[in-house]
Amino acid sequence: MTETLDIPRRDSYVVFPGRNTEQMPLLIEKGRTPMTMYEFARQKLLIRKLYNDVSKNPDNYPEEFRQKVAEKNVQLWDRYADAGDLWLRQSANQERKGKVVLYNEQVLDFLKKNLNPRSRLTNQGALALDRELEGAYDSFTGDNVLELSKANIDRFFGKSNTRQEAKDSPFWRFVLRDLTNDYADAVFTDGKQKFNYDSAMGIYVADPENVQTMRLWCVNGLGDGSDAWGRLVYYFGRLVGVVPEARNAPKATPQTLEQRV
Repeated sequence: MTETLDIPRRDSYVVFPGRNTEQMPLLIEKGRTPMTMYEFARQKLLIRKLYNDVSKNPDNYPEEFRQKVAEKNVQLWDRYADAGDLWLRQSANQERKGKVVLYNEQVLDFLKKNLNPRSRLTNQGALALDRELEGAYDSFTGDNVLELSKANIDRFFGKSNTRQEAKDSPFWRFVLRDLTNDYADAVFTDGKQKFNYDSAMGIYVADPENVQTMRLWCVNGLGDGSDAWGRLVYYFGRLVGVVPEARNAPKATPQTLEQRV
């Protein structure tokens, strides 16, 4: 059974639950591409705006519509999602640098070829980048890549952030771009109201291993601080497959969201 996210079309976003190594090939086989952290954040902000508008003016909307909007708001904000963006890490006997790689065609090609149930994994559940995958770490370069030194990984990762720290984080600014401030404000405002926390949006990764490694990023739901962390074989994985026309469509507005919920 698949779960649908109705933005901007009823079948545009479909959840593929289970281990990423098992679900990624199925997602790609169906002509979909994995949702990115940026897309996930954009959807959250759009449905939140619509939900707030409906809540402030309930008499302007039929009850059934209000219920659907509330359900979508919960569905997007309270649940986690695995993304198509990568986390690459040098080995323990190297400089221990890491790369945040935003999804693009090179990433899709890499995932098609190398992420499946037969993938060779490390003891900590990451894709091993040695043998036939030696050189993969160095192959990812360009504007969609943020390489972090071990010092900066130690500085910015492994802790929960204040609102301003999240906004200033090189990781979040790189991943969320123009959405960073609005997304952080939404997380901290709603997180304080619902869960009474003042720190959130942490970034957590495993220690370097004996070989270079690759994981996908996962973003937690609001109740778990909207943290980002790298993982791959978690049994309850939650990839979201996007149809090409949804990814290429103009940015949605509250009006189009209202029409599609």
